[in-house]
Amino acid sequence: MLTYHYRCVLDAVLPFDLDDIKEQEILSSSQFDNLMFDNYKMRVWLSRMTIGDGAPCNDEITVELLENGRWITKHSFPLVDEDG
Repeated sequence: MLTYHYRCVLDAVLPFDLDDIKEQEILSSSQFDNLMFDNYKMRVWLSRMTIGDGAPCNDEITVELLENGRWITKHSFPLVDEDG
């Protein structure tokens, strides 16, 4: 349920469809993730890790919000709902 909520919020905020995130320009890279969206209030990361690397899922999305000057991870979920 929470994943569905975040997908709906992201679909309303992002200038592209969440399902097309892999085709977007990479804004920055960290050790394990690519920054795909940043509007200075919210960041959306796409993990490069896979289940084979030990990640909980393939193509994990992580949403961070800027709160009191710090980036706080709010939710992570698979790009593709593995339950169907």
